[in-house]
Amino acid sequence: MSLSVARNFLPVSMAATRHRLAVAMPGFDPQSRTTVGENRDSLVRHDFVGLGSKSANADIPSWSETLPESGIANRASWFAAVAWVSRPNELSPIQPIAGYLP
Repeated sequence: MSLSVARNFLPVSMAATRHRLAVAMPGFDPQSRTTVGENRDSLVRHDFVGLGSKSANADIPSWSETLPESGIANRASWFAAVAWVSRPNELSPIQPIAGYLP
């Protein structure tokens, strides 16, 4: 499963400002078999794992990003899409959005 996101963002201030779009795709309830360590040969269940993420800066209010296929995606029971706009080099989002994928 891959995720494609197209986003238009128009700040309240019309001044040309550089923004950063970040997108991520978590997979929920995946299972994996461990091969080393104290849990060797055990089936480990996770609440969620990050299947992919990507970010890009832009001076214009439009982006388009596609996350690559993930090798673990077939082990997840369900998925979500998460995206947020922020200023470059800042952690606080200006506008976040998220939702479960069908």
